[in-house]
Amino acid sequence: MGTSVTVSLDVRRCCCDMSNLDSSASQACAGCGLGREMVEVLPGCRTKRDMDRNEGRVQLFDDWAEHYDASTEKDEGFPFGGYARVLDVVMEAAEPEPGMDVLDLGIGTGKLAARFAALGCNVWGIDFSAEMLARARERLERAVLVRADLLGKWPPELACRFERIVSAYVLHEFELSEKVTLLRRLSEQHLAAGGRIVIGDVTFPTVAARELARRRWETLWDEEEYYWAADVAAEALMSVGLRVNYEQISSCAGVFVIEPAEGA
Repeated sequence: MGTSVTVSLDVRRCCCDMSNLDSSASQACAGCGLGREMVEVLPGCRTKRDMDRNEGRVQLFDDWAEHYDASTEKDEGFPFGGYARVLDVVMEAAEPEPGMDVLDLGIGTGKLAARFAALGCNVWGIDFSAEMLARARERLERAVLVRADLLGKWPPELACRFERIVSAYVLHEFELSEKVTLLRRLSEQHLAAGGRIVIGDVTFPTVAARELARRRWETLWDEEEYYWAADVAAEALMSVGLRVNYEQISSCAGVFVIEPAEGA
């Protein structure tokens, strides 16, 4: 599987990188067991429009947490067509081994992360929804769970490198430039040598295919989300020194495997 295209793209670097960490912004959660931590960090430097939207999305996912797993079990149509297979392919591409350190971006209810934990991996998870994290805690007693904005400040608990960084049905929340900035930062600051990033999400092979899908599922399409078009996404990621392989899994979902390019 793979996409081999290159293009020059002006990508905005995130204003909140690891150098801006403020350790006083985090606190241990007394409700977490087994000596592992759940910490909370306020959103980083975002515009007021972004902050207002972010608050609305947090509330949406807090409200959805109780029924989220049931939503994904439909596994057909838009947006969760092929959901179970996407998670399977993420696992296959990640090739987890016992003892690996794995970071799950937008861990949600912990469905994907639980698969890694069951194989003996050490799991960290980040999400902006307290209710989603509460559900994840029920599945992941020993994981380090962090409540934070993916595009904002991260706490010291995440100031380390991971052999695998994974995510399922999360990054479509962000515009392409934000996706690229985040993934480049992860590759540079959080990915261990020889590691890889594996992303499963609502994705279409091309911009044209995405437009056809928007028309097909017009009543279900969320105009506040930024669904991937794999052709332009691969070009953008490759332009910042990342190697990209992509596989279409269903009519509305696919999996990216992202690694630093040789010599990058």
